[in-house]
Amino acid sequence: PLTPMPLLSATRAYADAYATGRCAIYAFDINGTTLLIAVIYGWTGGRQSTIQALRTDDIIAIIRDEFEPQTHGPKLIAGDGNASCEDLPNLLEMILEEGWTDVGSIQHLCGGQANRPTCHANAKAQESRVDFMIANEYLLPAIVHCKVDMGDLFATHRPLIIRIKISKLT
Repeated sequence: PLTPMPLLSATRAYADAYATGRCAIYAFDINGTTLLIAVIYGWTGGRQSTIQALRTDDIIAIIRDEFEPQTHGPKLIAGDGNASCEDLPNLLEMILEEGWTDVGSIQHLCGGQANRPTCHANAKAQESRVDFMIANEYLLPAIVHCKVDMGDLFATHRPLIIRIKISKLT
């Protein structure tokens, strides 16, 4: 099994965000290739509140700043954004301008079922898609499958699962 190593914080902003429990970046050595995974827990209410969405977007900006000085290679941002990608300007810019991909939106990776809802807070709430995995251009070719686990084991958020073919990591 792989053992993740926490990324040592390069900035004070990351150390502060990490201390809140809202994000953590882990490094995995896979056959000599370093895979960086940022796990995020966005501020609740980002779909309804621009202020909350922008707080989460600040975390995305911190992750961008932490990823920037790292060596080129596979990187992933995953977790509960509590907002859609469109509500998060930094994330949207990464997708539109920097070669990052919202894996859950890719039909062929999701067995023809892209953009599935991941959150159903309660019986009165409309399902939404606020959990995501965003891969950079080095990781995307290694991702061979993505799905939302539609089981009823979790009350609110459904797990988003990807399968990575390690031999394709660059």
